[in-house]
Amino acid sequence: MADTAGLDVASIVARTSRSYDALPYTSNPFPNTHPSLLGALARLFALEAAPLDEARVFELGCASGGNIIPLAARHPGASFVGIDLSNAQVEAGRARIARLGLSNIDLRCQSFAEIEEGAAAFDYIICHGVYSWVPEPLRETILRLCRENLSPRGIALISYNVLPGWRMLQALRDSFLLHAGADADPAARVAQVRALLQLLPQASPDATPYKDFLAREAERLLASSDDYLAHEFLDDVNEPCSFREFMVAARRHGLAYLSEAELPSMFPANYPADAGEFIRKAGGNDLLATEQYIDIVSGRTFRQTLLIGAERATRIARNISNERVEPLHFLGANGIALTREADGVTLASASGRRLHTGSPVLADALALFVAAFPGSSSVDDLMRALPAAAHNAQTRALVRDGLLNMTINGLATPRLDPVPAAHATNKPVACPMVRADAAGGAAATANLRHERVELGARAQVVLPLLDGTRDAATIGADLRTLLPELARAALFIA
Repeated sequence: MADTAGLDVASIVARTSRSYDALPYTSNPFPNTHPSLLGALARLFALEAAPLDEARVFELGCASGGNIIPLAARHPGASFVGIDLSNAQVEAGRARIARLGLSNIDLRCQSFAEIEEGAAAFDYIICHGVYSWVPEPLRETILRLCRENLSPRGIALISYNVLPGWRMLQALRDSFLLHAGADADPAARVAQVRALLQLLPQASPDATPYKDFLAREAERLLASSDDYLAHEFLDDVNEPCSFREFMVAARRHGLAYLSEAELPSMFPANYPADAGEFIRKAGGNDLLATEQYIDIVSGRTFRQTLLIGAERATRIARNISNERVEPLHFLGANGIALTREADGVTLASASGRRLHTGSPVLADALALFVAAFPGSSSVDDLMRALPAAAHNAQTRALVRDGLLNMTINGLATPRLDPVPAAHATNKPVACPMVRADAAGGAAATANLRHERVELGARAQVVLPLLDGTRDAATIGADLRTLLPELARAALFIA
């Protein structure tokens, strides 16, 4: 573990700022931080949440805005503020904002400690990948800012490395810090870490669980980016905490637990039978104890926790009724597919989650849900698409149950607002932000599901043409005009 005892907070902040300037973190969209998801989860628990077209959103540790710039581009009625220590990343984000012509977002190079008390009221506060990586006084500042700056219907998401699961990774962090030293530039230190990862699994002398752990983690980490290795394992501070410790700190600042952004993780039934039974017995009827035992049993290393003002806690209805599904929209999990069987149908995702039904009408609704992918579906969407004979209260309740069960099982995620899916048209249209990112030569952009999408050289040329004014023939002609340029960019290989 890095020795931070002799450094004051200002020194650590300065070192962190220089580290991120020297090796910026890849700034991505994070689907689990989307305010539309956070608001939908609040409504499932019977709490009010701000509609996204009028919300105020604040991100602590925004990097270059990869998470909130796509939100600002797609929700012009909302307003967004992001702060980050890295001037290089903030300037990169501001340049992208200028290219997109956005006026509802402001990125600032600022320390959390510099934010004035009660500066503004925000409906959604996002602090992703920051809490465990700052000194203890700044962790307290994060919680204080959430409490002071949440609106009466506000929700905060804070992610953090969690114990006991992360304790296993501490052995790697210790090894990397000992091997890479403290004085080299971040890129050189990462190179040393990669060299160590190549050697460790072979160097470990015996066939032991530790050797197996090293082999598994070396394979994972060697496939990760340099910026992840640098800032996850080599920065001055990485202090995981238990869920219990996190909630003690949160309650000290007047905050209460709402849920996890990954709602399915909260249900013991989603774990293997023996594990689920142990979690239920050990946790009893205590929600926070149950969550702590889930960490103990599962060994998870990372949490994305939703907090609200403590005064709202008594309004939470933990038994989720299917009526609360009515106004929401639902996105299918990636890789979702429907298999028809003799006794009904089974819906499954790429992660292995499954839902079976023998009801013919629900089977039809699930087929419609899969057909809507990658877009969203609501109860109304599915009911409208079902045959007229199915338009009754019983079918509607069945559809609600299906959507709720898919959400609990991890086959779907709820949203406050719909997510449209593009369909083939005579004059195809890509969204303005994606066209602008591609035209600017960006390596990646965000889709409407708030997922990172890589942009290769072909996409950088083709996407700007998809503005709704060109049919296929015109696009083809334009591409033929660009053919020499494409050839020079080595886009086509004979």
